[in-house]
Amino acid sequence: MRDRMKPQEPSCHDCPNHLLFSGSDPIKKMGVTMHFGVRFCTYGKRARRFRKSDPKVRVPVWCPRRLKQRRLRIYGFRDPASWMLHERVCRDLGKDISPEGRHYAVEHEKDTELTAKEFLERSVNETDAELLGGITLMRYQVLEFDDGLKPVFLYKTESGYRYEPYFPVKAAKPFCADDMEDL
Repeated sequence: MRDRMKPQEPSCHDCPNHLLFSGSDPIKKMGVTMHFGVRFCTYGKRARRFRKSDPKVRVPVWCPRRLKQRRLRIYGFRDPASWMLHERVCRDLGKDISPEGRHYAVEHEKDTELTAKEFLERSVNETDAELLGGITLMRYQVLEFDDGLKPVFLYKTESGYRYEPYFPVKAAKPFCADDMEDL
């Protein structure tokens, strides 16, 4: 069942900055006059009003949280001991387990035009090096596609990529070349 999960399009209703004004009297707040039943985005100094032409569920193009260029981060194991522990647990259980953020560190970071959904579709027919501009991924590495709204994590397994909705990215530390000198 877990292999069937797919990344979902983020919505404004999940955002803490989304506001549906429900006051009975109009109020001037954050630089705009708010009326009953009107949706606002309160991210930044000024609130922005949703127009009638804006999507009702999906995030509009003008969203201030959206990044102009998507970021791709590749997480690898922090040290050889973490890799060996993960490898042994997977082998003993006979299946790939979910990655733990504390064992990972950021190895590469770059801009990309691909979305996570496009990457998953194209990864069936193309290699990692073709999709990632010459970077080949090892098994158990994690890819992060960050568009500023909701990052998507893909975990490389023996059978391909698996969507990981709960990868604890705050536990992963930035990559340090001194950590990997033992390899």
